[in-house]
Amino acid sequence: AKGRLHPLIGIYSRSVRESLGYYLRRGKKSMMGFLKEVGFKALDEDTIREADPDLDSFTNMNTKEDLKKVEGKMEWISKRY
Repeated sequence: AKGRLHPLIGIYSRSVRESLGYYLRRGKKSMMGFLKEVGFKALDEDTIREADPDLDSFTNMNTKEDLKKVEGKMEWISKRY
């Protein structure tokens, strides 16, 4: 929904894996709480539409083919940010 953050839809560095494990071991479960601890950069819809005008990257991915279709667009965003 417009104006709301969707933290499960994102590109995350592998470097946060250890921090996430520590966060979960402390009994915490809020993804937004975790992101506030480690820091994050949210992209607005207009920025995402520069690389993905139809927002295809928000498509449900169930197969390797689905993933490959999205990877090219996501690569552009991850290099830019």
